[in-house]
Amino acid sequence: MILYWQFCYLLLVVIISADGRDDGILSETSNSNQRRGDILNKASSASTMCGMQTPGTLIVDGGKFDHERESNISQAIWRNIPNQRTPKLVLIPSTGKDLKPEEREKYTEQWVDKLGFEESNFYILHPDSNDPDETDVDDAAEANTLEFVAPLLEADAVFIRGGPQRRLLDALKYTSTHQAMWNVLERGGVIAGTSAGASTQGFIMPRFDREWYTYGFGFLPNVAFDTHLDERDRWEDMYELLRNQDDPSSILGIAISEKTAIVVQGDYFQVVGDNNINQSNENDDDDDDDDDDDKGRNDGDDDDNDDGKGGGDDLRGVVAVYTCQGDKESCNKEDSPFLILRPDEWYDLCSRKILLSPPNRNDHIITRKLYSLPYDFRSDFRLAAPRFTCSGRRCQWFSSPIDIILANNDSVNGGFNLGDMLLRLTLVAGSEGDLEQDEDFLQVSYRTSSTSGFNDPIMDTSSAEKTDEASTTFEYINSQWITAHTPKLWGTIRGDTSIIAGIDIDYPTYFRYLQLRLDAETSKERKESYIVQDIKIERIQMPTINASSTKVSMASSVPAFSVPFFAVMTGFLLMCLNLIYQ
Repeated sequence: MILYWQFCYLLLVVIISADGRDDGILSETSNSNQRRGDILNKASSASTMCGMQTPGTLIVDGGKFDHERESNISQAIWRNIPNQRTPKLVLIPSTGKDLKPEEREKYTEQWVDKLGFEESNFYILHPDSNDPDETDVDDAAEANTLEFVAPLLEADAVFIRGGPQRRLLDALKYTSTHQAMWNVLERGGVIAGTSAGASTQGFIMPRFDREWYTYGFGFLPNVAFDTHLDERDRWEDMYELLRNQDDPSSILGIAISEKTAIVVQGDYFQVVGDNNINQSNENDDDDDDDDDDDKGRNDGDDDDNDDGKGGGDDLRGVVAVYTCQGDKESCNKEDSPFLILRPDEWYDLCSRKILLSPPNRNDHIITRKLYSLPYDFRSDFRLAAPRFTCSGRRCQWFSSPIDIILANNDSVNGGFNLGDMLLRLTLVAGSEGDLEQDEDFLQVSYRTSSTSGFNDPIMDTSSAEKTDEASTTFEYINSQWITAHTPKLWGTIRGDTSIIAGIDIDYPTYFRYLQLRLDAETSKERKESYIVQDIKIERIQMPTINASSTKVSMASSVPAFSVPFFAVMTGFLLMCLNLIYQ
């Protein structure tokens, strides 16, 4: 009899153990492949986003920006700066060589003497610490330093001049400078740009082959900007970009002529232009695109090798808007003709139509966008790409604020107990090339706050190292970054494989908001890269048992049993009882 009981007990333990699940780091087995597929298939697409996702203003100039206070485009910059009395403006002058003293004097004359900004509130942001002949990936290290980022922390406006887009992205994308520009928009400020400085403001850019150079800073989701429309006969280039998308209708193409700009607020933009004001080129930003004559399309440069596609004098100073609603074959000028907008006309980015009258001013008001749970970083507008990639330098990406209380339309006081909550972060990541374990790394961190207004980063990454500790070498105002407790990801992801990391987040119950940060670095540009395909955060509420007004929380490690499991276990116990009493 005792042997029967022992046999039944041991077999029951085996069944229960087999039903448990391991949510740690998974290798790329058949089970993890299935789980990875489930994660990726459940991701919500960001392709439905339209319009500005921040309270700020974008001013996208088609080239030959005119430094005259009375110009319509200059007036648009002034008119939309929130701090009209003492505005602080940051100029990102170009992506070429180190600035000479006479160049700095020239920019000061243009923006202080002509455009009226105070010299004490005018800052020039240009990396000078590496290769003096061009801006490249090596300058990203400087773009992560406190000294470089500091002027952006209180900036009311940013103006980005021209040059090869690839150099802007190499030096600034996925850095603290990129994050600080996002925060300018979050504060309701202005980001303006001309030529390449305009093209990079969008989500995706034409005439690129390499993935890193295909996607811009992403300040306006699901929109592609092109410049020098009429002057370089780029009337049909946007169709090629749209046809290269899996869904051509997911992207809105906007091409802008020189001396013309669009002012984007909320879901709308208005066309402004200076073609009829100053026909002489005396005050033009004539070097905003001198570096824009890059000779090949494969390097991701704004090139001059356009075929004549014809606009005509009657289309001088206009904006062309491109949409393709059918299949790729019908994405052409004949089947999907572009719309033409002229100065003072308005366009609705969400309904994709020209407005007959200006929109209601209240429609322009955009508040800080928050994400709730479950969170999917591919739907986060700050990702500015379908996935996170990093190659040849240090990269940082910061998420939008995540409200961890609101989930699935829960109310704040809807009976949810923070003490019963677990947060589960799931990371799907991979790599390309042969990574160096001693130099390359990928790391996930998070920080919390009682308000959604996370502070701007104050950092110096010169001494930053990969770490397994619960804190990093970064210093932030009033908010500490916590490194997610994962194995050494730089040693795990090798040989073009993928991993899934399941991470429980230790979350203070008195904080409501969470922000993620990705840190990655590879030592060889183009030959090695990290790729983060997905990050999810889900809320897990531990089951509770109420007895005699005493709540007992069950450990999260207790396996979840299915109905078939209980049926099998019940049948097994009945069989054991039958054997025992026979």
